[in-house]
Formats: sequence, C-alpha cells, structure tokens
Amino acid sequence: MLKRILLSISIITLFSIDFYAQNALDFDGTNDYVQTTYSGITGSSARTIEAWIKTTANALPVGSGGTGQKVIVDYGTFVTGGRFTLNLLWSNSIRIEVGGNGLSGTLAVNDGVWHHVAVVYNPLATNDYSLYIDGVLNVSGNLTVTTSTSTGNVVIGQRIDGNGKFDGAIDEVRIWNVARTASEIANNMNSEFCVIPTTLKAYYKFNQGIASGTNSGLTTLNDNSGNNNNGTLTNFSLSGSSSNWVSGASLTQGSLTGGTTNISGCIPYTTSGNQILNASGTYPDTLVAASGCDSSYTINFTALASSSSSITTTECDYYFSPSGGVLDSTGIFYDTLVNAIGCDSIITINLTINNTTGSNITTSSCNSYTSPAGNIYTTSGTYVDTFQNTMGCDSLITVNLTIINGYYVTLNEVECSSYTSPSGKIWTTSGTYLDTVATGTGCDSLFTINLTINATSSTTITETACDEYISDNGNSYITSGTYTEVVSNSLGCDSVITLNLTIKSIDNSVTINGSTLTAVATGLAYRWLDCNLNYAPISGGNQQSFTPSSSGNYAVKITDGSCIDTSICNTVSVVGIQDELINNSVRFAPNPVKANLTITSDVDLITKIELFDISGKRVFEKGNLKNTTVVLDLSHLNSGIYIANVYSSSGMISRPIVLE
Repeated sequence: MLKRILLSISIITLFSIDFYAQNALDFDGTNDYVQTTYSGITGSSARTIEAWIKTTANALPVGSGGTGQKVIVDYGTFVTGGRFTLNLLWSNSIRIEVGGNGLSGTLAVNDGVWHHVAVVYNPLATNDYSLYIDGVLNVSGNLTVTTSTSTGNVVIGQRIDGNGKFDGAIDEVRIWNVARTASEIANNMNSEFCVIPTTLKAYYKFNQGIASGTNSGLTTLNDNSGNNNNGTLTNFSLSGSSSNWVSGASLTQGSLTGGTTNISGCIPYTTSGNQILNASGTYPDTLVAASGCDSSYTINFTALASSSSSITTTECDYYFSPSGGVLDSTGIFYDTLVNAIGCDSIITINLTINNTTGSNITTSSCNSYTSPAGNIYTTSGTYVDTFQNTMGCDSLITVNLTIINGYYVTLNEVECSSYTSPSGKIWTTSGTYLDTVATGTGCDSLFTINLTINATSSTTITETACDEYISDNGNSYITSGTYTEVVSNSLGCDSVITLNLTIKSIDNSVTINGSTLTAVATGLAYRWLDCNLNYAPISGGNQQSFTPSSSGNYAVKITDGSCIDTSICNTVSVVGIQDELINNSVRFAPNPVKANLTITSDVDLITKIELFDISGKRVFEKGNLKNTTVVLDLSHLNSGIYIANVYSSSGMISRPIVLE
C-alpha cells in the first residue's frame, strides 16, 4: 500500500537519516598513512591527543628484537623540540617524543585488543607530560628539551619523514588545544561527541565505509570537529580485512534532543524510527544521524483514510487497469490509485475477457493474391486478415502465401560482343528483344530487354625504357621484345594492346688503375661524384676517366639519353710524402674486427672519424674528437667491408675495414 505525506513537515531540530557504523582504519605497516590538513597545536601551548588503537606488532627497537616504533599521530618539523610524536616503542607501550627527547609508558598495549591511549602536555604542571592507557595515568614526567612544536600538518599512521609505519587499527583520534584532566579523559573516552567542544580542534571518528568490504574511492577521512581539516588516505587497498575500513572500538553513541514535527499521512504510516502509526495522535520517535548521534523528537500525527470503488467490464483479450496494469484473464482484481487527499484508492475490477478466434490458409498464386478481407499481396509471406466474431472480438485469419515469380520485367543490358538472354538466346547486335521463361509452376516470366552491344578494340604501342618497364596492368618487363596485354577500354570491353618494347641498360662498372678511375661504358655523358660529401658533383669531373687529387670514395653518374645510372663508390688512395707519413702514423686494430675497433695516431690528435659502406653511404660518424686513441663500438653494423676515414690536423687517411 502506498504511503502518502500530504502536508509539509515542520521540524524544529531534525538530523538527516543515514547508515551509521562504528568503524576504524586498518594500517598494513608497510606504506599506509593518512595526511591531514590540520597544522596541530604549535609552540609551547597546552594540548591533548587521544586515540583508540588495536595492534599485535612488536614495536621494540630493531636492535632490541622488535620491528621499530609504530607512530599513531605525528606533526611538526625535524628540529630539536619541533616535532610532536605519539607512538609505540619501549616495552611495546606508548611514548611521546618532541624531537630530541621523549617519555615512555610501561604497560604493553600490543595484545590485539582495543586500548585507549592519550598524551597530555601541560606547561604549567609540575610534570609537563602525562601518558594515559585506558583512562588511567601510566607515567608522567618532564623532558630535557624545550617543547616548541613547529607548524607541520598532522599525519596519522607514520612519522612525518615516512618512517615508523603503524601496523594495526586506529580509531577516534582527538586533538585538543587544552590539557585534559584525568577525569575528563576517563569520563569521555568510551563515548563519541555529538555536540563538539570548542577546544576539540581536530576530531576523526573513522565511522566511514563498509567494514572489511569494498571501499574503492573512499579515500577521505572526515574531520568531525567542524574545522574541515580532513585527511587523505594514501596507499590503502580499501578491500578486505587489512589496509581498509574495518570494525572499530565499541563506543557509546552520543545523543541529541530534537524538536516536534507535524505530519499528515495515509495509514498505516511508518515513521523515520520505523514505528507504524494507524491513528491520529502524538508519538515519540528516534532517528540516527549520519554522525551516529541519536535524535529524539515528537510526532504530531494526523491520520488520513483511503477510499474504494468498483468497475465491471467485458474486454477482448486484455484490459488496462486504471493504474496502467495489464489483465488478460476473467476474474476479480484489485487496483490502487491515489485519491483526492493523496491516499490509496482501492478499485475492485470485475473483469470478463473474451478471446480472439483464428484460422489458417495456406495457398500459392501467380504474381498477386487477394485475401478474404480484400487485401492484395504481391510477395510471399505470412499475412493476418482481421474480421469480427460473434462475441465482438477479432477473428484472425493467417494466410501462408507463396507468390510464384511469374512477372513482366524490363532489363537494360550492356554487354561486350554478345549477350545470352534468360531463356538462352544469344544476340550479337544492339536492339530491343522480348524473351519468355517458363517457371515450371504455370506462371511465365516475360522479359523486355533493351540491349546494347559494345565491341572490343586493339592497338599497338612502341616504348623505350631504362632497365625496367611497368605496363598499365602493372606487369614488369626487363628485356626487349613484343608483348600482348588485355585491358578494359572506355566502354568496359577488352582492349588488346601489342607492346613493342626496347629496354636500355647502362654498364655502370668502373675500373681503377693506380689512382685513376675509368667508366667502362663509352660514348656517354659522365659526372664524377664525391661519396664522402653526400655524392656532391666534382668540378671538372665530366670525362670517362677521372684522377682525384686526394684519397676518398668516388662514384660516377652515367647518362644515356633519358637513362641515368650511378656506379658504386670506389675507394682511391692518393699517397704523397705527407700522406705516406699519415698512413704510417695511424693504426687500426684488430682488422678484421668483430665489435670494438681501436684507432691510434702517433703524430696528431684524431679530430673526426667516418665510416662508409661499399655503396658509399655514410653509416657512422664521430666528431669533435681530440684524442690519439679512439675505440669504436661497431656491433650495431652488419658484417661486410667498410671504408674508414680518419681526420687529423695533418690530413685524412682512408682505410678498408672488414667487420665479421
């Protein structure tokens, strides 16, 4: 039954309803921590820090058989007296450190059960520092350094430098700007605050997430003090029983006193506190706010009544109820709407359903078919004709129809040389033709064919190419001869092409006599190139023979009409008195070489080294050198013969190198 609230709700003090859980946060002891935006109580001002913890970690120093300190809360900076750290260390008990000195408790708290721990700093007391465990003073005393805490945001679960990772669960962290008394600590440690004291500057209840559930994305620790100094969870897995939101310490939830709310509603009415009201009156109720604080308030309730009516109807096949439901059988049914005052209106429906009748016809026809209802169908398929039966409902006739392909068709055909009609006739000239095809079912198909006959064509072409010729069909020819190819002409028919082809090739080989290079091919145009200068043309080098003035790598570009070819790079050593001196002063070892080639000069400093493959392509260059010995790593090159050019202030030397 629908619950309707008609009048506006007036609540003096009412808190939002939400799911509440007493949770905590489990730290894995490896890299979990919470970074807050709270700068802490600084200088030498009084303060109190409280927390609930549960751990089994051995917090003794590493040299004393433990795994090191486990930090609960820390803030400040690393200067003497400037850091304020609440942790576990000696005796596996709590300890306060201020950067340079500390005070340790004597009662171990790593027994795997929840313990309340607190540190109070009161600069006006005889003993400045007091440590409390489960509401009882454990130790008190003074430190040898002055407390002057620096500004540095509070971290939960590790020290500010990332050390001392806490291994266990932390709950209910409170940071006060006053020195709390022993009675205040004992009286308030087992319950949460709903009304926040003004001296409570940071308050982390940890009542978030699903305990040990999947909490992906829930990475903000809320500050319940009202100062909005929230914390950010870092490195938590947020799934399972570790490194996640878990069940917290069993604390008493606080309570608030609410006001009075006036509600008018349809009965039965369920309150926010899950009471069911069936009559007007005044009722107490309780709800739980998102902060976990109960709120008690009073409800002045006015009960509103429902109404009823009936419908009797006869329908075909189905009936749509007033609320939009579909009824498809005879019987008595109940439907619910909202009446004029917003409550349920119950409608009794006395319904009679008459069903549609039906029959089937299976038939075939040539070209078209006229159904019993007068519909004309021209394609095969299943069709439904509708009549009205004696009960006033539809009578459906299902026609399973096959249309036999006897039809009149006009075809516009374009063919090459000849055309074969649907009945098998062959025509070789353009024109308009009639053709008849029997389907075998008594329904002839008549064709009017508008025919265009296009002829094939042929042609002869003569081509001259250098080394290779690629035809329009993509065929490659490298020898002279006569070839025949078939392509489509502009009409889409075959065009036979006779190709008379002449292939020209140039002999690009070069002979070397001393330091003179001579192209083998005669009677052509020549251009000698310097391979070491990216194949730059050599001034005056346009004869069949060429004698370079200096050692290097040289190639020749040969032109025969439209054909051009270039030789490989050839190495020439031109040795004079100075060149001989350079040749004798530069050593290459080892040669052949597998990977590392050492080049040593006994005369001058080596300034640059180049390496060329046998085609004259530069594959390696190392410049800006000032060494007498250079080691080259050639392991990235393929095996083969290379030319090494070594430059110094005395000149350049070329030497073949064999890379194995």
